[in-house]
Amino acid sequence: CRVINADPLAFEVLREYRVKQQAQAKICGAAWGDASYNGSGLIFTAWNGEILPPNQPYDWFKEFCKKFGLPFRNIHSLRHYRTSYRIAKGDNIYDVSADLGHSQLTTTLNLYAHEFNMRGARERGKQLKSEMFSIDTFAGGSERD
Repeated sequence: CRVINADPLAFEVLREYRVKQQAQAKICGAAWGDASYNGSGLIFTAWNGEILPPNQPYDWFKEFCKKFGLPFRNIHSLRHYRTSYRIAKGDNIYDVSADLGHSQLTTTLNLYAHEFNMRGARERGKQLKSEMFSIDTFAGGSERD
């Protein structure tokens, strides 16, 4: 079991899903499988509480992308997208690494070094732009002449 940091909205959606799942369990009664919260602890189960077929999440995600006109990748790409997003917005790399379940920080740094390079380039670009267009730069007449 691993504790993760996620957006509060994600937890709200999971709580709503749990309520619906519990209602489905009541409808199924004794036929409800034991793969859900009360059994093995799986969050996503088949309609009857049993373990999902292995390809089900992939199929759902593919259908979701098609429905909303999004390019389809694989589910694992969401992990990389979220990590890249967190690095770009400046989240603490120790927190990012821990959330990924990496036992060593160097694993995260090695896998996402390109994201730090891009982030650094953006930050340097902003700094240069700021310096180039600051009033102080042009205050002394010699720099404009």
